[in-house]
Amino acid sequence: MSTQQPVSQQEEAPLIQIWVMRVCDGILTNLKFVVLLVLVVAGGYLGYTVMQERAQEAAVASWSKFSNARSAADFGEVAKEYGTSEVGIWARLAEGEAELNEGIRLQFTDRKSADAELKKSAEAFDAVIKSGTAPAIALERAYLGKARYLEATSDGKLDDAVAAYQSFAQKYPNSIYKSLIESRIKDLEKPEAKEFYAWFSKLNPKPEDRPNPRDGLPMGHPDINAPITLPQIPEELYPANWSELQEGADEAKQPAASTDKPATDKPADAKPTAEKPADAKPEGTDAKKPEEKKAEDKKPDDTKAEDKPADKAADEKKPDAAKTDAPAK
Repeated sequence: MSTQQPVSQQEEAPLIQIWVMRVCDGILTNLKFVVLLVLVVAGGYLGYTVMQERAQEAAVASWSKFSNARSAADFGEVAKEYGTSEVGIWARLAEGEAELNEGIRLQFTDRKSADAELKKSAEAFDAVIKSGTAPAIALERAYLGKARYLEATSDGKLDDAVAAYQSFAQKYPNSIYKSLIESRIKDLEKPEAKEFYAWFSKLNPKPEDRPNPRDGLPMGHPDINAPITLPQIPEELYPANWSELQEGADEAKQPAASTDKPATDKPADAKPTAEKPADAKPEGTDAKKPEEKKAEDKKPDDTKAEDKPADKAADEKKPDAAKTDAPAK
């Protein structure tokens, strides 16, 4: 038989109160620690939220700069600013691809500038490959760009370019560039490809060797700097008789000459009428008759009202002159 006796409800109540009091005492004792812990958790969450928002804003700004870039130099500035981040890697890759395409284009017009652009493209591809943080797609395109660079700068020895294409095919057997890689390997293994690149590498075109631009001129248009020459007149447009053409020109001049005569003759008609009274002192009647005939010949059919008094005065002086000259004989 057990010697323990059952505990009454009155005895259990003090035990619960004691436990509650101990818990409360523990809470009060560690209240500062609890409040501090809550503040730290809340502050950490708030800080994490703010950092996430800022990181998102920074990512948006970086990709906005990447999308606004238009040239190799623009992509280079973005890559320099963001380093080995995702946007920085893509910017470096875009810089290398732009410089590669520009270098290949300049090989036909400016060999010196082309070599400089191709060298910078190789450096950009190597930076992407060695970054260690490049996305898989960016890394794949960097290896492809490096193989294209080796082909473009070949002097007829295509072993390095073929090896780069083959290495790419092994690393990325399911690449979207698989057909392109296989065709390049096949073409570069031909003797004709080696001969072409050996010949092409010796060319040294310069910008001044290019002809002057002919912007805006259609095909077959003569040179704008050539002397201006008039076209020949067809023979059927020549006149049959040049003398007829000359006579027509003379007839066209006659009306202009006839219209000028009345204007010059009018002042001449007015002079004799004013001089007649002053010439009324001849030495004899015989000397005066020719002058009278000339005056009569010059009279027009339709005399003006102003000339009639002058004519009467001249007629009245004729008898007087005859009378004064008679005794002299």
